[in-house]
Amino acid sequence: MATTTHPASGHTRRSFLRMGAAGAAGAAAFSGYGLLNWAPAAQGRSIDLDLFVTDGVLPMVDGTSAYVRTFSPAEDKPSLPGPLILVAEGDRLTITVTNTLDVPHAFAIKGVVDSGPIAPGRTVVLEFDAPPAGTYLYEDPTDAPLYRLLGLHGALITMPADGVNRPYEGGPEFTRQYVWVVAELDPRLNERMRDGKPRGTLDDYEPRYFMINGSSGVDALEDKTITPHGKVGEPALIRLVNGGAASHAMHFHGNHLHVLCQDGRRLDLQMLKDTIRLTGGETKDALLPFKPPPDAWPPTRSSSYPMHCHAEMTQTAGGGLYPHGMLAHWQLEE
Repeated sequence: MATTTHPASGHTRRSFLRMGAAGAAGAAAFSGYGLLNWAPAAQGRSIDLDLFVTDGVLPMVDGTSAYVRTFSPAEDKPSLPGPLILVAEGDRLTITVTNTLDVPHAFAIKGVVDSGPIAPGRTVVLEFDAPPAGTYLYEDPTDAPLYRLLGLHGALITMPADGVNRPYEGGPEFTRQYVWVVAELDPRLNERMRDGKPRGTLDDYEPRYFMINGSSGVDALEDKTITPHGKVGEPALIRLVNGGAASHAMHFHGNHLHVLCQDGRRLDLQMLKDTIRLTGGETKDALLPFKPPPDAWPPTRSSSYPMHCHAEMTQTAGGGLYPHGMLAHWQLEE
């Protein structure tokens, strides 16, 4: 896979997307998390994107605020997680990464592209081909996983070149797809990094907030884009991305899911699971079949079923506020 890295001098101000010869194609490449709207486009697009390494303060579900560092499409506003990059096989990407902070940072997708250190106030231009169809974590790998835990992570999704709603060519079809980036946050670690104090080790890491797409608790439950919905026979693809360090056990009530892919690779053994283990930095794609629960009586065709992590602390916020952690639900409709 051809990759080209160009250093660019100076710190420059750029818009959300640079509009030029590739601007119209690039405008479709940033997408929102949760329910993913995908419209096949001409193959072999040139996609031109800008990302800024920036920082700021974001509100938590319990009314407090936490310092974060993130990749963002705007240089003065943090985005947790970093923006979703949506592409297709055959696309050629040019991502311009500017470090607005006062310490070196980096941008990488394991096995695909790596910027190397980007000095404070400097810009690097990365040119690479879209990886094979799948789900990928992008992150700052500096002192891994430390900078990823500060919030410097996001997802890149590659759709198959044939434009069909499948996770990969020849894979099972789905009606809708959802991207869930799960992460945890330890405000003390982030504050130490902000203040330039010794950060300690992961043995001192005590996350207090557990999120899906930057939301937790009631905020996640009420987010319609996070909630898979559909009728019987309308399967949904759930793309799970772990931007944190903790392992999670994503437990779905109502249906078992077929686990299809891991870290952008098709699994030879695609198991049927109601609990999907997701380790730090890992991605998995799973198909939610949208079937009536087999043990329900009387048989039901319309209901809501919870999803939660089996690690008990992840269901809390702020060190004990329950149930305001990493949870969601899916809706079976008539």
